[in-house]
Amino acid sequence: MLLVRTLLPLLLAFTFTSAIPVSGITRSASTILSDIDSIDSDFDSISSDVSTFTQTVVAWNGNILGLAALVLILQKLESDLTTTAYDIASSGTFDSADSKSIFLSVTTLTPTFGTLLNDLDAKASTIASIGHTSDFASLLSTLTTRTGTLFTACKENLNLDSADSASLATLQAYIDGAFATANANF
Repeated sequence: MLLVRTLLPLLLAFTFTSAIPVSGITRSASTILSDIDSIDSDFDSISSDVSTFTQTVVAWNGNILGLAALVLILQKLESDLTTTAYDIASSGTFDSADSKSIFLSVTTLTPTFGTLLNDLDAKASTIASIGHTSDFASLLSTLTTRTGTLFTACKENLNLDSADSASLATLQAYIDGAFATANANF
């Protein structure tokens, strides 16, 4: 019992002092470059996922094996969106040049997401005919959330001028509308 009375306060003191944020830590140039490289790689992965999905869904003839491939691609896309949002959020505020680079990546990807969702919408009746509407509804709901999280990370961590901030909001509205249409079809 004496051991518990002695160690418990020490453990609590250590826990509270180790949880106090340390201020004044600056990130090195190599860390910042590493963050940007990771985020660029993340966007490349998302772009690849979207391209693969678009090609696969257009070629899909309604068979169950092809459906499984579509689900796997969407799950990978979900994971890549999560990773990208996390990498942006955990890197802190970016300078103007890096912010512009990330913003341009979002700008480039946004129309491809619209294409992905339009192509998926075109297959909604086929998906319904084989009884997997709810699977895609669930995936779309998750993708909607993950895409929203990515836009939130961008809004909170990119140092954009007012025109680019307005464009980012427009891009998010476009994506939200495309997801709303897709979600309505499933």
